[in-house]
Amino acid sequence: MSLTTLTLDFFMARSRSISNGITDLDRRRSVPYAPELFWYLESRISGRRRFADMRSKSLMNRPAWMLLAVFIGCGQKIPTVVSPEEYELYSAWMKYRYAKQPDGALFLASETAIQNLDHCTEELKRRGVDSLRSQLVSLGEARYLVYAQRSIHSPTPFQEANEFPPRWLHEGGFRYLQFTRVAFNWKHTQALFAVDVGRGYRSPDTGQTEIGGGGGGAVIASKKNGTWTFTDTQCIWIE
Repeated sequence: MSLTTLTLDFFMARSRSISNGITDLDRRRSVPYAPELFWYLESRISGRRRFADMRSKSLMNRPAWMLLAVFIGCGQKIPTVVSPEEYELYSAWMKYRYAKQPDGALFLASETAIQNLDHCTEELKRRGVDSLRSQLVSLGEARYLVYAQRSIHSPTPFQEANEFPPRWLHEGGFRYLQFTRVAFNWKHTQALFAVDVGRGYRSPDTGQTEIGGGGGGAVIASKKNGTWTFTDTQCIWIE
């Protein structure tokens, strides 16, 4: 409320307080004194300030858990580039899954896969990671560059490829791995991602490449004492 509005309110209230028996001349003489006007404006403004202070204090006195709930409710967002922590998780999974050399050549995709976890909604809800699934779903069909050779550390040697099947193949079998982005909880102690593993075979006789087999699915990761451990869900399919 502006000072002009308060002043007009004062004059209206002052005029209503004048008795009907006062003459027009007396009304013209009933001009409010400056001290009286000052007291009126000060009381109105002070009242509004006290109300604002009360609102501010009530917000500050809210329990900390309520403010934390608002913060968490905003949700995590996956960044627009693959983060170092995601590469760390990819590397840990490679060590977990391919500690020994698989038969045939191993290729890692140079871009992320699109998540396909719609069929896994109930399973992930049951395991308490549906909010992480929602992060992956929010990416839609976006794909992101993966610098596998530079940033993924694996006990098993691999090559990088940008298509399946890879264009340059030696004779024999091969695997082609493609990771989705990784969704983390706000503490970064739990994560969800998916991996697709395509398999094929290049014939030494005909030089033709046959596609068949493979696997993949959703993987839940938990971090404790600085180490990631992995849990395969029922949504995973075996290569």
